[in-house]
Amino acid sequence: MGKPNTKKMQAECDAFNAKNSVGSDVFVKLDFVDEPFRTRTKSTAQILSGHSAVIWLENVSGCYLLDRVSAVPNDRVEGRDAASSRRVPSHDGLCGNGTEVGADDTAMKGDCE
Repeated sequence: MGKPNTKKMQAECDAFNAKNSVGSDVFVKLDFVDEPFRTRTKSTAQILSGHSAVIWLENVSGCYLLDRVSAVPNDRVEGRDAASSRRVPSHDGLCGNGTEVGADDTAMKGDCE
C-alpha cells in the first residue's frame, strides 16, 4: 500500500469544513448498521495521524472516516433534538447521558433520560 496522499485528504477536509461548521447536522454510515444515522459534528474534519480524513460526531464513539459522513440537506434540517429522536444502536453501552444500556439494546430518546 502506498503512502497516503495528505494533500488530497486535506483538500477533502477543507471542502467539508467550508460547507459544514461544527454543530452541523450530518448523516453517518455506522459500522454494522444499514440506515444512515443522523447526528451533528462536534469537530472540524481533520487528518488523523497522517493517514485518514476523519471527523468526530455527537452520540458516536470515536471518529469516523469523512467519506462515511454527508451533510443533511437544508430541507431536512429539523430542531436540535432530531439527531436523538430515533432508535439507534448503543455501540459503547452508554446512553448519550452516560447511563448504561445492555450491549444488544437500542436506545430511544427518553429511554436514557
